[in-house]
Amino acid sequence: MKLFCTIFLALISFNAMAQSQYLKVAGNWEGSISVQESTFKVVFHIKYENEILSATMDSPDQNAFGLKVDEISFSEGVLKMKSNQAQASYEGILNNNIVEGKFSLAGQTYDAKLIKKVKRRSS
Repeated sequence: MKLFCTIFLALISFNAMAQSQYLKVAGNWEGSISVQESTFKVVFHIKYENEILSATMDSPDQNAFGLKVDEISFSEGVLKMKSNQAQASYEGILNNNIVEGKFSLAGQTYDAKLIKKVKRRSS
């Protein structure tokens, strides 16, 4: 019985740590990407529901909204996302509310910093 309780508590603790980790990346993340002589804004909407990460991507400057992110993972501080629809991927390292990494678009790679948009409380 003691072994069962130990295993049960370890599983609960592991699940709570994983959930806490995923909540760090849940939210809206904005950044800008410079492609040749143009700069365009990119926004990722990351959700953590029912123990599953999911995301969509917007490119407001190109009037593209709600693009499906087909793959998303967050492990050991590394956020990875891939959108087949946009032919794009992103990989970066989380540090507080900033993810610094690389955005790949149609075979080209660009530096990209994403900043988490925190909702402000109304007074």
